[in-house]
Amino acid sequence: MLPNLIAIQSKFNQKINNCFDSNWGILKLTLIIFACFSFIYFPEIIYKRTSGAWLSQDHTIQNFVNAKIQNPFKAFNNLHVGDHLRKRELRITPYLLGKVLHVEAIKLFYLQALLLFPIFIFICLKTITELSKDRIISFWATLTLLGTYVGNSFTYDTFFYDSYAFLGLIAAFFFRKNWILIPILLLTYFVDERSVIPSAAIIIIDKLDNTKGYMKSIINNRTFGYLALAIFLYILSRIILYLNFNLFTPAGKGSGIILFTAFRFGLKIPGAVFSALKLNYLLIFLAISQFFKTKKWLFAFIYISIFSLIIVISFAVEDVTRSLAYGFPLILIFYQLLSKNSTQKENNRLFVMVIAVINLLLPTYTLLLKLYHVPIFNWINLF
Repeated sequence: MLPNLIAIQSKFNQKINNCFDSNWGILKLTLIIFACFSFIYFPEIIYKRTSGAWLSQDHTIQNFVNAKIQNPFKAFNNLHVGDHLRKRELRITPYLLGKVLHVEAIKLFYLQALLLFPIFIFICLKTITELSKDRIISFWATLTLLGTYVGNSFTYDTFFYDSYAFLGLIAAFFFRKNWILIPILLLTYFVDERSVIPSAAIIIIDKLDNTKGYMKSIINNRTFGYLALAIFLYILSRIILYLNFNLFTPAGKGSGIILFTAFRFGLKIPGAVFSALKLNYLLIFLAISQFFKTKKWLFAFIYISIFSLIIVISFAVEDVTRSLAYGFPLILIFYQLLSKNSTQKENNRLFVMVIAVINLLLPTYTLLLKLYHVPIFNWINLF
């Protein structure tokens, strides 16, 4: 006799809901998710330190990061303009953090895998609960992200620190109505400049209820002002850093940042593209469809423009997976749109749960010169 899957799902969801109601429940849920995920995706750098399975690339990047921690504003102009490390000259937030905390590159990874990761999970649960008005959906929606490169980056991403930017982006959505949004965005932008474009989705998220005059409501609001000021300060800071320290991101011929450069990897592209967000791409297209259905043309234009720019930028570099993963804030808007359809609550929960399970089961890859498989249960190899 087959188990009653509907009843099992309902009981499990009820337990999740009870966690939110209990004292420290959301924190306990965060720690459970963190422990289970880390058990499956054992932190790569801990495994490498224990097993000694270092690549020459690991040593090169580690040495670069340690040098930048010692002197965050030193320009490595002796490197070839196409060297990937030259593109990281202005991604100084982790370097400054390392200098302030007096920690090296490896310990910055420990920070992201052991501390920033549970914080990311916690803020995801809080933010999506607020947007979707549904605790069950927020739980499964968080898992849909963890099963993509966004979640995998916290345990796999050695010395690139994309996860610092991913945490900054989710924190920006959570604190979008507070002035603290400005320093959060600035720090995020200086982890990776690719975070600037998806951060613009913040201007949509609080304005979806307006059916008239929403162009004015987008511009004349606090969140838009914070976002605009953060971007202005970021551009100004980059100009100052260039004039005083000769820090800049190479672009154009010979830099490796050229339109459609990723297509030279051929058949590796589909796996790399899919791994970034997996079935969450479907949620982005459903959000676009909903904008057209409700005739919110301006929102549709902004949303599609952000998504299109992310795609163009992602295919202009070699690491397509990591670049496309920066588009995850667009998914948050889908969950807010989902809250408008309360009559389909159970179906919505089931839909998000199925996506979460599929995302967790499918393998994750990242493209950087070659297609790397993100390993699961890596700790078993230690025995």
